[in-house]
Amino acid sequence: MIGSLAFHIVVGGAGYPNTVIFYRHNLFVMGLADYMVTIFDRLHGSVTGSGERTLLLLHGFGTDQRAWEALRPWLSGFFTVLSYNIAGAGADGAEVYLPQRHHHLYGHVDDLLEILATVKQPAVTVLAHSTSVMIGLAAAAVRPDKVGRVVALQGLPRYLAAEDYPTKLAQTDLNEMYATMHKNHAAWANGFARKTLAIAEPLVLNAALRHLLSMSPEMTIALMRVFFQTDVRECQSRIRVPVHILHGKQDPLTPLAAVRTMKRQIAHATLDSIPVTGHLPHVSQPELLKPLLAGYLDIPFHEVAP
Repeated sequence: MIGSLAFHIVVGGAGYPNTVIFYRHNLFVMGLADYMVTIFDRLHGSVTGSGERTLLLLHGFGTDQRAWEALRPWLSGFFTVLSYNIAGAGADGAEVYLPQRHHHLYGHVDDLLEILATVKQPAVTVLAHSTSVMIGLAAAAVRPDKVGRVVALQGLPRYLAAEDYPTKLAQTDLNEMYATMHKNHAAWANGFARKTLAIAEPLVLNAALRHLLSMSPEMTIALMRVFFQTDVRECQSRIRVPVHILHGKQDPLTPLAAVRTMKRQIAHATLDSIPVTGHLPHVSQPELLKPLLAGYLDIPFHEVAP
């Protein structure tokens, strides 16, 4: 093990140890050197825009990078915009998902850091949604020279409820979802999209269902265990870059009490409530996000006259 770091990611759930050391992999020991050479391509990396500053978009669980399509053209007018599919996501996500690397969050953090290592700009802004906020926060704690700012949209450092943590997702909820997935994947996807993600709009719901059903039940469970049973709260006190939190109150997956706790525990954090519904506002209501994002990203924004 090379380059051990001073904090841990705590993982819960059956089959997982209580504590996992967060570390950078020795690629040659793991036999993954070839994987890393083309990691951006393997993860279907996409580049748009030609701005002097770089913005990296991270999608959340159950979607892929196409979730940013409504905002990307606008953002590409100001930035060089990077995105990729998190290992395991999408119809062919299982092909690039390496269990020895991606069964724990630190493998996904390493993917991000290896991609950022190829970017010339010293401090990239990461706009992360949902579970990928965990990746962004952990990366910012480790490499503030590469992650200069995090914009956290509808995300938390931990999703599983605990006595000292006011979220609504219990282990029994997860166990029930795992069981349902094996019995009827389509029924699980429909229930998860409607209830947990609070999606009501037919077009957005259908798009979310396509994303969810593009993954096998086994791949879906693997990713759920990575993200919904991991805790990166310990890294928050180590973050020294700005973190801008955007929270929609009508999101059952990220209760306000937990978001406020997150804000208090990060030194340079701001918190704004946004008048949106559901867990996917960048998909369902992107125009409502633009004024706030413009302020956080230091880019101009003008309302379009009706």
